[in-house]
Amino acid sequence: MLNPFFDRFIFTNGIRFSNNQFFLMNTPFAILPVDILVGLAEISDPATNRAVYAAVKKQVAGSLVSGFSLSNSVELNARFLAEFFSACGIGGVSIVHLDVENKRAILVVDHNPIAGSLVNKAKKPVDHVLRGVFAGVFSALFRNDLDCVEHQCIALNQKTCEFIVKPVHEFDFSKEEPKDQLELK
Repeated sequence: MLNPFFDRFIFTNGIRFSNNQFFLMNTPFAILPVDILVGLAEISDPATNRAVYAAVKKQVAGSLVSGFSLSNSVELNARFLAEFFSACGIGGVSIVHLDVENKRAILVVDHNPIAGSLVNKAKKPVDHVLRGVFAGVFSALFRNDLDCVEHQCIALNQKTCEFIVKPVHEFDFSKEEPKDQLELK
């Protein structure tokens, strides 16, 4: 019907539309045109991008992840959330490295429609909303404040977007990516 991920919830009444809102497992969500997110991604001011990132991270870590009925397994929850965001149309999200003990993850997104819309227009990685989503998801799953840097970006003519999630003090702030994308705490 819709896609395999959402079909499971349609058949079990886990997804519904009520009072002009969609709900998945009682968590409200909206379907938005990609161009809205492309508009945010086009902003080239690092301070604005860090503010967008921080706001998304806070909401995802604080309410989105807790709104889902998740298991006690970080690995299962991470796979569920990667599948959820893939099904939402942001591209194929893959967790290529998950280190539960050290609270780190590396994710790759292919066929990212936001970054794909900005090929040959961007000079730096553009997925600040996705960085916030991934930082929020893993902060909640690992119960630790984590941050995310986009290391590769389709907008920069790279094959995939790659995101590195770990504690902020583990990033090398002598490099441009962490300096542009994160606040040193």
